[in-house]
Amino acid sequence: MKKRHFLAAITVTVLAIVMVVSFVACDGNNDKDPANMKGEQVTAEQWAKAFDFSDVTNVTYKDVMSGSEDGMAFTVTTIQEYDGDKMHAKRTTEYTDESGDAQTEVNEYYRAKEGGKVYQYEYDEDTKTWSREEITYDVEWGIGDFDTFNDFDKFTYDNDKNGYVATYDGSPLLIKIIGGKFAYGEAEMKEGQETVKDTVTIFGIGTTSVTLPTVA
Repeated sequence: MKKRHFLAAITVTVLAIVMVVSFVACDGNNDKDPANMKGEQVTAEQWAKAFDFSDVTNVTYKDVMSGSEDGMAFTVTTIQEYDGDKMHAKRTTEYTDESGDAQTEVNEYYRAKEGGKVYQYEYDEDTKTWSREEITYDVEWGIGDFDTFNDFDKFTYDNDKNGYVATYDGSPLLIKIIGGKFAYGEAEMKEGQETVKDTVTIFGIGTTSVTLPTVA
């Protein structure tokens, strides 16, 4: 199936947000879901700082996209965890195939910066072991660039939705700032009779930890 990522698409055109699984709040507050929390009302200056993660070395990013395509339901869950010079990424795709059977695909890897180089760890299902290889191409590090969110005037705080709302290309967008940082985003895109919903949660600021797998 074709794997779309709506907020990522908005990212390219309007947001520039990266990709991605129990929701928890940022700043180590693990007993609350940002989706259900009341977002803060901020000034334009505070808004700009809320999307600046350039000095954040430990953080978790989760993206969940769900909807249907050609009559087949799907959910794509992406998680990226950063712990200084280590990171872990996992994408789980769940969908219904043409026969009506449920399918699940998982893509997972780790990366680490060592001695000016970047290494990727991947799991081999056949040998049940992890391997490590140097990445010889440029890779992005971190949860993304949110500079295009700086147009604060396009957003209005909605007390009923407990966050800031805006419309991009006819699609509704909800943003919540919690603890002074962007913590939750929600968007919906309609294509004909189909609706794709995408949610982004950012949490574990300062507390996210990654343990690299043991290589055989």
